[in-house]
Amino acid sequence: MRFSISILAGLLWLGQTWALVVEARDSLEARQAGTATCTDTNLAFAFLRGRNSVTGKHLYTTSFGEMVTALQRSGYAFENTAAFVFHPQIPSTSTVPFFRLVNPTTGDNFFTTSESEVNSAISNSGYTFQSIAASVYPTKICNSTSLFRLFNSVSGDHFYTTSTTERDSFIANSGYTSQGTAAFVLQPCSSLSLVAGSPISD
Repeated sequence: MRFSISILAGLLWLGQTWALVVEARDSLEARQAGTATCTDTNLAFAFLRGRNSVTGKHLYTTSFGEMVTALQRSGYAFENTAAFVFHPQIPSTSTVPFFRLVNPTTGDNFFTTSESEVNSAISNSGYTFQSIAASVYPTKICNSTSLFRLFNSVSGDHFYTTSTTERDSFIANSGYTSQGTAAFVLQPCSSLSLVAGSPISD
């Protein structure tokens, strides 16, 4: 009987200890989640993707005006909305600038959240700074997803996608190599309108 009581007491102690561990873990997760103030998705707007079938180059822009001009004058065709991002002037403690550079020789668009990458691309790779194209999440928070960045060293073209299937296909079949995750963005979906935020993107 004494042995049984000892076992029961031990199990009760373990149960109480585990409950405290779970409570502490849940409290920590809640505090961590609370530090991420998610930007209102109604303020998101389209990160557009076009492609020139002659050169194979891709164009990415948050400006509908720029995309229309590229379609009408530069031989581009609209492909899709690559992602949804936020305007850089929208106040947020959880997003960071998404810098846009261009290589005037190749016409390549280069996007990054890294200032050191910006400086390196300008100093060593012939790029010029264009603008802060958008605001994006620096980590996977607020239901964001990875925006993958790929590069074709032959054509000098960067390619951006949230699709792992598309990423893997371009690596396997189109001569691209992975450059990791450029940013964390909102996945293109029917719940986010293509024209969301468009008046402030031009």
